Amino acid sequence: MTAQIHNVFMYDDQKYSIIAQQNELDFKPETYGISPDTGCSMCWRGYYCKFGIIDNQLVIMDWNLMVNDTTNPPIVEKTRAHISYGKWQYLAMNFPMNYSGGIVIGAGLVDKYYIHMGYQQVYAYEKVVELIFERGQLMEVIDHSDKVAQIRLSISEKHEGQKNQMFEDIPKFFSLGYDEKWDGV
Repeated sequence: MTAQIHNVFMYDDQKYSIIAQQNELDFKPETYGISPDTGCSMCWRGYYCKFGIIDNQLVIMDWNLMVNDTTNPPIVEKTRAHISYGKWQYLAMNFPMNYSGGIVIGAGLVDKYYIHMGYQQVYAYEKVVELIFERGQLMEVIDHSDKVAQIRLSISEKHEGQKNQMFEDIPKFFSLGYDEKWDGV
């Protein structure tokens, strides 16, 4: 099992990982008749995105797709793809997203809590911020960094070493859902 390439969120001029999302956020290749290559073990979805906020509006900034055919990428939302190392890269799209719900982002991965499979847990980041959107407009920002710092303190050395617990938690590592990542934080 391999750590997955995560979607990125640019916030306050800093690069964050998307840790959890209340509703589906991804920009789907199928919408544009594209079938990405899912043969890369670090990107089973076959694509990853960079999101951000421009003038209080949630946007998809960049979209990277793993592909086998690098000859003729379609134009997507008025953006031409760059072809690079088996990927179609749609850069500087800045396409508005009509998303409603929360997105939890994290920066400053704490090496001690890194898990080399799926996506990282909320407490694995030093800086954790929840962004609340309504129809793509940023409505609220909540900094949860102190709260997750307390969670890290409460995790005992004994629990960290329990391999059985890690295997029970595997479904959490491959989910970005609020229920799996965010409940109880």
